Amino acid sequence: MCIFTTNIIYLSIYLSVYLSIYLSICCISSSLLESAGLCLFVFRQLEKHAAISNITFLNMVFFFTILYNVYRCCRIGVARVKEWFVLFLVAMLFEVTGIGLSFYASLQTAFKDDLNDFIELVGAVLLISVAWIPSIKKRQLHTHNPNLQQSDSPLDESIFRMKSKTTRWKAGIISSFFKIVFICLIAGGLNQEFVNDLFRQKNSIWHWQTNTSLQTPFLVNLISSFSGFCLAFLTCHMSLDIGAFALPIFLSTPISTMLFLIPDACQTLVIIDDRMSPAICYQTIDARDSLNFILSYSGLAFLIVAEILATWYIVWKRDTAILPNESQVD
Repeated sequence: MCIFTTNIIYLSIYLSVYLSIYLSICCISSSLLESAGLCLFVFRQLEKHAAISNITFLNMVFFFTILYNVYRCCRIGVARVKEWFVLFLVAMLFEVTGIGLSFYASLQTAFKDDLNDFIELVGAVLLISVAWIPSIKKRQLHTHNPNLQQSDSPLDESIFRMKSKTTRWKAGIISSFFKIVFICLIAGGLNQEFVNDLFRQKNSIWHWQTNTSLQTPFLVNLISSFSGFCLAFLTCHMSLDIGAFALPIFLSTPISTMLFLIPDACQTLVIIDDRMSPAICYQTIDARDSLNFILSYSGLAFLIVAEILATWYIVWKRDTAILPNESQVD
C-alpha cells in the first residue's frame, strides 16, 4: 500500500511538472476548494438537515456557473448571443428566487437558533460553486500550445486533439489525487475540532464494519454511483442520442425530490384538512411549518428549473455524433 501510494505521488509530481505550473495550480486550487466545500457540507451540515433540504442546498451550487455564463454573454456581445443571454438571464432569475425562498424558510426553522450553521452552509455552497465555475474547469485542460487550435493546418489540428486528450486524463489524475489528500486532511481536522470524545476512540473508524445500518446505505450509494458513472461514460462515448445523456441529468433531481415529497406532503395535508386522520401520517405539523413547507418546495422547484436551463446549454450544444460504421472503424 505504501509503495502504491508513493508511486501515485511520484506520478502526480511528474504530471504536474509536465502539464506546466499554471495548469497544476488550477487543478490543485480547484481540488482544494471542492474538497473543503464537500467536507464542510457532508461532515458538518448533512446530518443536521432533512434529506430534502440537503437536495435543495446542493442545487444552489449552479449560482456562479449561471452568473459566469451571463458575464460571458455580456463580454461576447448580447446582440451576437441574444438567445443564450436570455436563457441564462432567466436561469439566474430562477436561481436567485429559489435561493431566496429556500434560505428564508431555513432561517425560520433549521437556522433559527444557530446562525453559525447558516454561515458554514453558505461557505460550503460558495466553495463548491467557485470550484465548478466553467472557466476554472476549462483552464485545467489547456495544452502546451493552445495556438494550435487556431491553425488551419490538418497536422496542427491533429496534434491539438491528441494533446487535448492526453491533457484531460493527466489533469484528472492530478485533481483526483489531491482531492483524496485534501479530503482526508480536512475531514481529520474537522473531526479533531468538532467531534466529541466518543468518536475519537481508536476503534471507532471500524465501527461501520459491524453496523449494518451504515453498511447498507454505503454500499447502495457506492454501487449506484459507480453504475451511473459507467452508464454515463458509455453513453457519452457512443453519443447515439443527446437525450439519452440529458434526460438522466434533468430527471435525477425531480425524482429524488418526489421520493421525499410524499411524506412531507402527507403531513401538510393533515393541517389543511382537519377531517383527515392523523394516522395517515406519522406526525402532524403546525401552520407555520406548513408555510415553510410550501416555501421550501417552491424554492426547490425554482432551483430545479434553473439547473435544467443552466445545463441545457452544455448538453444540447454538443454535436449529434453517431457511432462510426465499419469502414470508419477499419
